[in-house]
Amino acid sequence: AITCSFLPSFFAKLVVPAIIAGGETFGYGESSLKYYDSWESLDGSFRLSTSGDTVLLYSKDAGGNLVHISGISFSGDWLKGGLDDSEYGTRKSSLPIELEGFSTALPRGRNYKYVGEREGSTASLQSTIGTSENWEGSNDEAYEHWSSDVFTVVAEQCIDFDKQNCSS
Repeated sequence: AITCSFLPSFFAKLVVPAIIAGGETFGYGESSLKYYDSWESLDGSFRLSTSGDTVLLYSKDAGGNLVHISGISFSGDWLKGGLDDSEYGTRKSSLPIELEGFSTALPRGRNYKYVGEREGSTASLQSTIGTSENWEGSNDEAYEHWSSDVFTVVAEQCIDFDKQNCSS
């Protein structure tokens, strides 16, 4: 199951009825996306604040432990962990340690779209998606849904002249 937490008040869960293949697009809410209607609301309702918000995407392993996938802040930089709840307010969050390097912090804005590279290794794409300069934001323009924009993950090549450390 994939659980999406739109902090502080909405949790939805997707239990995937089949394997999601690499490169397959799926999502929440938009009828053109696979599994769009398979999400179960666990608590609250989905409504991102126009004054900034945070979204965390995670799954749970077989033991019920959280496996963080990604995070995005639409209210500027993440705050440090361990603060009193009142210091976070309703728009800020701390970044789980597991997401360092796998998250994006954007200034407050109503709409964003990704404009960075869409082809590369897993590590390079994670890095570019997490770079705020690769996102274009607007408080006026509503961007079209990005489901037609595909990401292509290319295999990293192994150069090992002894052929001992490369998988075939």
